[in-house]
Amino acid sequence: MLYNTSFSEAYGTQRIDREIGPAIPLDQRFTLGESISSPLKIVSCCVRFQNLMLFNTSKKCHLEMRPQGILVHFQSMQMCMVWCIPFYKLKITRAQYGVYTLRANGRYISIHVEKEDAEAYLKRLLERKADSTTSFWG
Repeated sequence: MLYNTSFSEAYGTQRIDREIGPAIPLDQRFTLGESISSPLKIVSCCVRFQNLMLFNTSKKCHLEMRPQGILVHFQSMQMCMVWCIPFYKLKITRAQYGVYTLRANGRYISIHVEKEDAEAYLKRLLERKADSTTSFWG
């Protein structure tokens, strides 16, 4: 789901919390590591996101880990948009060296990972996704 979080809207935050869980508490952030990534450059995206980012000159996004999914934060003109992805729908592929694609519900964003800390963040994200999803065999 895509949400506009520019204004404090309790309805949107309640739906996000219900879909992928509340934000990770501060005491758990120290044990799990960073829960929010550094700014990541957007290389390409689906048409839906391209239309939202027409006037966005920075073309950057942030990833935020939640207990059952991730949030992708990006700017659309003067609005802050959030793409909410549960782990069971999330697909992460590596297209080229340093370019990763996040896919869910027929939408995608390709991001360029320049720094080693961002690469480590994606590895932690994949581990968290693997831990949260149960295997077919139990």
